[in-house]
Amino acid sequence: TDIGGSATPIGASANVVGISVAEKEGHRIGWGKYCKAAVPATLIVVLISMIVIFIRYGDLLMM
Repeated sequence: TDIGGSATPIGASANVVGISVAEKEGHRIGWGKYCKAAVPATLIVVLISMIVIFIRYGDLLMM
């Protein structure tokens, strides 16, 4: 899986399915609304992932 795919409505197939289901239920989720919530969340997840990788494997990166 990739983390960055969560940032846009078409970045991952689950996003497309989720938006389709929401629209069938009468909830319109446009690009702006989706990205306004998803981009900051994705950036936080990427930052946390980078910190965890550095803490766990930092000694290997310094070789």
